[in-house]
Amino acid sequence: MLFLILLLSSSRPSATIRLAGRIVQTNTNKMRNRGLQMAFASAGSLLLLLAVLPVAYGQPEGGNSTQRAAAEASAQAGDAELADSARGTVAGTSAVQDTVVQDALRTDSTGGGANAGASEVNERSYAPSDTSGSTAAWVNPEREMPADSIGVEANAAAAEQAEMEAMVAEEPAPARRLTKEEIMQLSYDDLLALDLDVLMAAAETVGMSMDDLLNMAMNRQATIASRKAESIFESPVSTYVVTAEDIAQSGYSHIPELFHLVPGALVRQKTNGNFDVTFHGMDNVPPENPMVVRENSTVLLMIDGRVVYDQFSGGIFWETLPVSVNDIERIDVIIGAAAALYGPNAMTGVVNIITKGAAIRTTAKGMAAYGMNQKADAMLNVGIPIAEGWSARVTGYVQHTDRFEKDYYSLQNMEKRPAEEQVDYFLKPAFLGEWNERRQRLGLMRYGGTGGFYFHPKEDFSGSLVGGAQQSQAQTSAYSNMVTPLNLRVSSSFFGAATVNYKQLHLQGDVTHTEIDLDEGKRTPYNTSFETTTISTIINGSFDVGYGLSFLPEIAIRHTKAEDSPSREDEYEINGQMVNAPNYMAEEESLTDVSASLRVEYVPIEHLRLIGALRYDLYTEIQQHALSYQVVAAYAFNARHNLRANYSRASRGLFHTSLFADLRGVPTMNSNFLRYDKGDFTTLQDYPLNETVSTLTLRGNENLKAPRLDLYEIGYRGNFNRYAQFDAMIFYQDMRHFDAPEFVDLQLVLQEVSPGMYKPYFTDERQYENLSLKARQLGLTVAFTSMPHEMVRVNTSLTAQRTWLSDYKVATGRYTDEFGKVIFEFEEEDRVHENTPMLFGNLMVDVIPLRSKKLHIAANLIWRTNQVAEYTKMVNDAHPTLTQEIGGTAWLDVSVSYQFLPGLTAFGMVQNIGNGKEQYAFDDVVDITAFGGIRLDF
Repeated sequence: MLFLILLLSSSRPSATIRLAGRIVQTNTNKMRNRGLQMAFASAGSLLLLLAVLPVAYGQPEGGNSTQRAAAEASAQAGDAELADSARGTVAGTSAVQDTVVQDALRTDSTGGGANAGASEVNERSYAPSDTSGSTAAWVNPEREMPADSIGVEANAAAAEQAEMEAMVAEEPAPARRLTKEEIMQLSYDDLLALDLDVLMAAAETVGMSMDDLLNMAMNRQATIASRKAESIFESPVSTYVVTAEDIAQSGYSHIPELFHLVPGALVRQKTNGNFDVTFHGMDNVPPENPMVVRENSTVLLMIDGRVVYDQFSGGIFWETLPVSVNDIERIDVIIGAAAALYGPNAMTGVVNIITKGAAIRTTAKGMAAYGMNQKADAMLNVGIPIAEGWSARVTGYVQHTDRFEKDYYSLQNMEKRPAEEQVDYFLKPAFLGEWNERRQRLGLMRYGGTGGFYFHPKEDFSGSLVGGAQQSQAQTSAYSNMVTPLNLRVSSSFFGAATVNYKQLHLQGDVTHTEIDLDEGKRTPYNTSFETTTISTIINGSFDVGYGLSFLPEIAIRHTKAEDSPSREDEYEINGQMVNAPNYMAEEESLTDVSASLRVEYVPIEHLRLIGALRYDLYTEIQQHALSYQVVAAYAFNARHNLRANYSRASRGLFHTSLFADLRGVPTMNSNFLRYDKGDFTTLQDYPLNETVSTLTLRGNENLKAPRLDLYEIGYRGNFNRYAQFDAMIFYQDMRHFDAPEFVDLQLVLQEVSPGMYKPYFTDERQYENLSLKARQLGLTVAFTSMPHEMVRVNTSLTAQRTWLSDYKVATGRYTDEFGKVIFEFEEEDRVHENTPMLFGNLMVDVIPLRSKKLHIAANLIWRTNQVAEYTKMVNDAHPTLTQEIGGTAWLDVSVSYQFLPGLTAFGMVQNIGNGKEQYAFDDVVDITAFGGIRLDF
């Protein structure tokens, strides 16, 4: 009866109240003992209250005080079965899921159908019901009754039974077995927790063996590889998925940290809360580059299919993402080139962050945390169904961290110095305005949110309308200011995006406006504030024409407008005159990428997939183009072994930084610096002060070719049994057409001002060019997942790689021409590139030590070998190349969580145990840190 009341209370409250009242009246009439009448009436009233409260207050399922009271009432009434069922809802979300899913899958002993149903498995919303078709009246076995009384009572009971069954028939309950689609939503852990007979029933429902069902769950679903849902095992390229469950269990609170869970990804922390993420490395090429071109621009980052990398330079600025870890449903990742399917920048990988979308019930998910280094996080995500097929979702977040240290690396002294000792090349304070201790300590400050409407009125018609905004400050290294590698990057942005899906067609459009200062509050000798507006639209469709042949054509247009927006009133004293910092570009510039692509898949025989893709990008304003293509063959020998071979050519985008730069004669040093720097000219103590002795001219190049990468890959996936999965890929990459500032005219003029004393003057003129440099990389990535015990899961990965550079230009010396000019000489050489560790990987162990699944412990051991980073200050000969070797290191991240109430979990995390050194060259030492907080999930 309790199940019946609970079920009706969730759908028809009026019927619930009438039925509860009838139960109270019927059973009290049956009892001759006044005390028993009072007791049962009280219990019935409690059940009535149980029916009303969830309706009145909309409490979520999964265990609340009312349900616990119902359990106790059932126990006192002697109904052990109802008491156990009621207590099952108190055990927490996992226990509810296990109990109800098993009831939904297991048929009753009479063969009359399922004992319970689950209407929204993927949302953990279950509606248990009793459909056994029989209701036993409560009988006192100690009471003796005359035969005629027994007959009367039996007739009355039969009448009441028939009346109640008629009432239930008027208000039918949605009792049923789980469908195939709902079973497909169950995780691997959910399936392992089922009883054997229940697991057999689930396998029968989906039409496969138990082993195949478990293999399917272990091989998570992804859409990124083929733009259609398929398991990772079937994916024709190197694909990985990070789920919301993985995120919660890992304890990581910053989105870039989640890539510690992705094989082949290399995550390096610059300052607290700020990270660099690369796939297989291939970063900082060419070495010794100015830091303006060091940010990763070879990975394509998307949120729900919307490209979100920086439009000005092509880099990924993680702090500017308008979402948090709390908003993520899953992250789909491709390791390797995929520009033929997704477009420019998809050279070494693609990331699609898929956020929580349409809500089929009211949900609230949040997190609040506080910890060392002034870490403070608050996140909330609320989904609200509006009507059938219509829903809304609102999100918000705030995150703050402080740096691990206060000092800055000085490019002049080539060592860490306090902020007050930092000076620029004009021997003036490096920081403008009020650069107080609070700003020196800041690591990351970001806040923002999104709001969206989702509609799905018909089976073949759906869409969404989403908007959001963010503001952020990140003290990180991405832009050279000639003083210190660290800079304060300040950004604000807003976006709007719309998607429509109709049958096989998909249409998406979005607009994003960003205002960013790459070096706020520092003395960069030119303006670093920019505004960009990007409008893009995509239309594609998936068409299956039969005979094993399918097509996916796409047309896309992406238009970006950028302009300098000098928000600072920076003035510089140059040869006795005060001037404003010059703009990076001469005027507003636009860049439009018009592209068309086609992906063709052919299945000539069972288990063999042949795939070809071609994409053409045309940059209309500069009439430059790029061609990307891909050829893939994948063969599944059986349900346990899959072999793939992949060749891809991918191109990087062309961006405003390299196309439209227009800096002319920017002063970069004055004579004061010659008495301060430890360069070649410190002996010139009598040189006149306050005179410009060095200038920089930097020009863009609209004739640049798009950098390209060729990938050759052989991969294998194996499911050895239901508890172990192995993935391996051998890859070879060849990248060329790098664009970087190349010396056009690098000269040093020494003018004799008195006997034995010379006046030096540098002229440094550069232009973006495609370098002759080539980078080649050979490597191997292996990943292994196992579940040696139902309460233990182990994930480990290892990447081994070696990168070689050829035709790399280095300065070898200088000579003086007939006019007294000092000319620097260069030659090309081959060398090993050591910026990427030769070996890196991780070992993660998840433990659920309690049967209730309330306690979860995750430990992630991350390790890597040594790496060497290089950076050229200004002029190669006069100011030596900076080199920093970061030795091999390993550290441990440990997360512990405990669900103390249904929907409420306390957690704590300790990170960087055993680290104590830089992870990214010339940046902060990464130290141990800890934080804790509360997660809610209703």
